[in-house]
Parts: sequence; structure tokens; C-alpha cells
Amino acid sequence: MENILFKELGLSKNILRGLDKMGFAETTPVQGKAIPPLLQGRDVTVQAPTGTGKTCAFGVPVIESVDTGSRGIQALILCPTRELTVQTSTVLQKLAQFNPSVKIAAIYGGERIEKQFASLRRNPQIVVATPGRMMDHLRRGSIKISALKIVVLDEADRMLDMGFRDDLNTILETVPAERQTALFSATLSVEIKQIAKTYQKDAVPIQIRQEALTVDSVEQFYTEIRGKTKTPALINLLREKQFYLSLVFVGTKSMADELAGKLSQGGFKAEALHGDLRQRQRDLAMNKFRRGQTEVLVATDVAARGIDVTNIDAVINYDIPQEADSYVHRIGRTGRADKTGVAYTFIYPKERQKLREIMSLTKTTILPASIDISKTQLEFEKPVITTKEKPAPSRRAEMETAKNSSTARMFISLGTKDNLTPKKMLALISTHSDILVKQIGQISIYEKFSFFEVPQKYAKQVIADLCGVLHNQRTVTVEVSGGVDSLSANPAFRKKRGSGGRHGAGKSAFMPRTLAAGR
Repeated sequence: MENILFKELGLSKNILRGLDKMGFAETTPVQGKAIPPLLQGRDVTVQAPTGTGKTCAFGVPVIESVDTGSRGIQALILCPTRELTVQTSTVLQKLAQFNPSVKIAAIYGGERIEKQFASLRRNPQIVVATPGRMMDHLRRGSIKISALKIVVLDEADRMLDMGFRDDLNTILETVPAERQTALFSATLSVEIKQIAKTYQKDAVPIQIRQEALTVDSVEQFYTEIRGKTKTPALINLLREKQFYLSLVFVGTKSMADELAGKLSQGGFKAEALHGDLRQRQRDLAMNKFRRGQTEVLVATDVAARGIDVTNIDAVINYDIPQEADSYVHRIGRTGRADKTGVAYTFIYPKERQKLREIMSLTKTTILPASIDISKTQLEFEKPVITTKEKPAPSRRAEMETAKNSSTARMFISLGTKDNLTPKKMLALISTHSDILVKQIGQISIYEKFSFFEVPQKYAKQVIADLCGVLHNQRTVTVEVSGGVDSLSANPAFRKKRGSGGRHGAGKSAFMPRTLAAGR
């Protein structure tokens, strides 16, 4: 049973009205296969990729199972992240919009727990929660689950990847033994299968073949890499193709940070996305990517699960995934909404067999593509010169340099004590301003401050873009060295450095002690 009309499933009038209001008349494959057994009270183990309608696949049966005449939490839906928790609860509220007796509470970290106490006091029948915050409420006794009838694990593989294994085991051992359990996951690893075996009873297996959903709309290529040429190959590919938005997958969190830094050094607006980032940092990175302010997002598999951006031009597997399911899930980030996309995979010679396995399992052809890296390799290896060994220059010398140059020598209130390096300086400037790395000239780094050169015409914009940026918990200040007064008419500059402003300092606070003494 798949791709059938919702009205043929015997659903209640109110939920049919909700589906109609949302524009849903016909089920997707995962909904057509999962909803009937869930309505019958059976456990299900569902393997399906993101974007296939999984939320409605379990949301419709969950809402239908609610007894509005009974008190207590009857359904618990566990999600890996705050974003997915909010998104899921929003979909459920839309499904239940014509049945106001159904109450839904979203419980997640990063929100004041007092607010969640108030939400729980309204006696919701359905709770959507992250495992960590759910454990917190269980310990506090603020959530009672003795009346629970159904548990849903959404994106179970991602919850394991994020380290929630012990929390999941504790929660599943705490809930009533006589309950219905639905498990949804993009991949079915050995750990996922073990959870299903331990906590489900006679579960109905459901699999939506991912390649049928994602591969057909994506052109796929691979490039064989030798030696230490992977990063130059990536840079050359990005420069040649000029993608508007590209998503680069790497194998580790440290590599995500390192590669994003190298791309920034190469002149790209790049950001890293991985599980070690705070929620606010992940939100900021995603928002910048959606708005096109970041053109390259370097991500790990775990962090990329929540990415829902329809206009990604290319997916690049910097590190080849270990499983075909992961490969299809990655490249499914492009070629969405009836658009075509392109995917590139970098492999070392020893990884040829892995590539052949992926092609066999996905029943697709991945074509070879050559990338000339000779010029990029030389350019990428060109060292950045720093003069931090030299003594700090005098104010008069700085003024003479500024007066007789077509470039602007910029002062920045960061130095070696802030762990600033030429590489980090380039990344900081290119991330927060539109200037390209190749337009940045000489960099001089001292203990408490530094200098860098940019074309004179960009000086005002660099000041406006960088002043007020936070780096290592410090607010950045930028000025033209020896030529501050010539820019003081710039409204953006005045706002950044005005006395008593949000930086809490007047004019004198913007100069390091060594330079201020020269006035």
C-alpha cells in the first residue's frame, strides 16, 4: 500500500481536515506503508531518508491514538535536535488544528526549563523531546509516563551518532512495557538493529529505497586523488564551477574546522558545521548558508542531517562515506524540488572498491572527472608572510605609510595573545567581509594588536564589516592605521566606535597602548 488517498485510510474527520488544509491528499510511499500498521497498533522499523514525509507517517497515527478524555502523556516522540523537535511539533499542531483537545508540548535544551514546566502543567497528551532534556525532566519528576501508549524514535541513527545511546536505553527501559514503538532511521546500522530487537515486538519492517528518491536528479562524478592534493583539488573545482551553494562532507569534526579554514584562506566564504558547535553557532552557520552569505558549508554526516535547503547546487564528498546509504543521503541534499544537482566524490586509489560497492548498491553510474590542480597547488602552498618578530612601528611611520600608499594599512585589536595567526587572520577577514583573500596584502602580527593591508577603496567597508565581531570572546576593533580621521565621517564607522556605544569605550579605547603613546 503506497501513494493512496488519505481518505481511504479510515482516518477521523478532524485529521482529514487538517491534512486537506496542509494540501495533502495522497500519501507518500513511506506514509502509505507506515500509517496502516501503526493505526493497527503494531511496531514498525522504518528506513527512509529525510524529506520523504516521515513526520506525517508517524504523526497521523500518533494523533489518532490520543484519547482526549484521559489525562497524562500518551505519546512520546524523541528527536535528535532542537530544530527537529520544533519542526515536528509544528507539523503535529497543524495536523491537529481542527481538534483543539489535542495538546502538544515541545521539550528541548536551550530553552528555559520554567517555560517547559508551564507547558507540561497544561497536561499535553503528546510530548516531542530531545533525549537529553527528556532525561532531565524524568530525573526532576516533571514528566510522568505511566500512561504512555506509543514511543517514536525519529532519526534514531542520528541520535546514536550524537551520543544519546545511554539516554535512549534509559528512556526505553523506563516507559511502560506494554506500548507501541515506532523506529525511523535513514540508515539501519548494527546498533539500530540491536535497539529494534531489544525494544520492539514483532515489528513491521519498512524500507524506502533511497536511490529511487535522490540519485536520479543528481549528476555524479568522482575524482581520484593522489598524495596531498585533495584540498587543492577541491579549491580548483569550486573556482572552476562557481557554485552558488555547495555542501562539502568530511569524516571528522576536526577536519570540518580545518577544511573550512583552508577554504577561507583560499578566498571562499566557508563555515564548518559539526556536533561540537554550540546550538547558537549551528543556527548562525545554517542561517548564513540559507541566505547565501556562506557559499561553502563543510559538514559531518551527523550535523548535516537537519539541513533542509532546496537550492544547493553541489554536494562534494571530500571524504568518501563508508556506506551506500550515507552516500545517497549526502547527495540527496542537492537536486531537490524538481531541480537537478551535481555530486563529486574524491577517492584515493585504495578506495576504488568502496566506490564500486556504492555504484552497485545504488544501481547508478558515477563518471570520472579530472581536475587540474597544478596551479592551485602552487598557489595554495605559497606562504603567508608575517612580521611579528619585528618591533611595533612608531605612529609617525604608520602615518607616512598610509599617506603615500594606494593600499590601506588596517589596525586590528587582536594579536598573538588571542592565538591569532596569519591563517586565522585571513579566515576572520574573509568570513565577515566581502573582500577576497587574494586582495589582502602584508600581515603583521604583534602581541596585543596586528596590521593587515587591503586596497584603499575597501577600507571603509572592512571597518564596517569587522568592527564589533566577536573573536575568542573579545570584541574586534578595526581602524585605518595613521588615517582614522579621514574615515570618521563614515556613519557605519561612527556607530561602531562612538563613545558610550555598545562596545563600552570612546575613541581612545580603540588604540593599543604602544600606538596611543606616539600621539
